[in-house]
Amino acid sequence: MIDENKYYELVSDRLRSIRQSEGYTQKEVANYTFKDEASVGIYERGSTKPNIYYIHRFCKLFNLDANWLLSTDYDVAEDILDGIDVDTFKRALKIARVLEVNKELGEDI
Repeated sequence: MIDENKYYELVSDRLRSIRQSEGYTQKEVANYTFKDEASVGIYERGSTKPNIYYIHRFCKLFNLDANWLLSTDYDVAEDILDGIDVDTFKRALKIARVLEVNKELGEDI
């Protein structure tokens, strides 16, 4: 079982990686989610936990399944991938590459 701090770090990493891989600025995400740019940055750093409405709007913007965004269970991730369309799979690979580049650059993820 993952501890709470690691869990929120995982979610914040996913929020940032998805935004970056899709080429959105924090301001663009803020406009869509009805938050200010500073709030998006705070969520991405894990300084504050995003509320459920933000998560809903974020997932809607990027056409994501909230189960994937919030899951630490690989079985859940596998179930989500089962039947996934090609475009969504390509996006997932793109996100994975951004995460890997961040790790290589030594960014805090």
